[in-house]
Amino acid sequence: MNFKVVLAVVVILVASLLGWQIGMAVIANSGLRSDMQGMAAQLSARAGLKPPSSDEDFRRDILLSARQHGIDLTADQITVRRTGQILEEQEIYLAADYSSPLHLLGLTFTLHFTPEARKQFHRADWRGAGNLGQ
Repeated sequence: MNFKVVLAVVVILVASLLGWQIGMAVIANSGLRSDMQGMAAQLSARAGLKPPSSDEDFRRDILLSARQHGIDLTADQITVRRTGQILEEQEIYLAADYSSPLHLLGLTFTLHFTPEARKQFHRADWRGAGNLGQ
């Protein structure tokens, strides 16, 4: 077999393996970011179904989501920040900062991700929320 053909096949295989790992890491990050956006929106709290989550609840939920997406994350890699004095005009900011290792042919490469979500609530968002169950 021709050396150039073998080399081309090896290069294609290595590129495919690396591309697969990168793609899976990006998809996992996208899933985590999407889950965080849903958490920041707090739809159930806006609808009056349950009280807003505590910062620790957010951390726990983000850790659970990360685990479900195959992301190795710890609580100290998560930021939960709220601003605003009254609930109806509060801003919720969620972020994570983590690296995902890629292993190929005995080498390790690292991809860095920082998914985040932010939701600014306004009084108009809450209008009528108390009347939903009536």
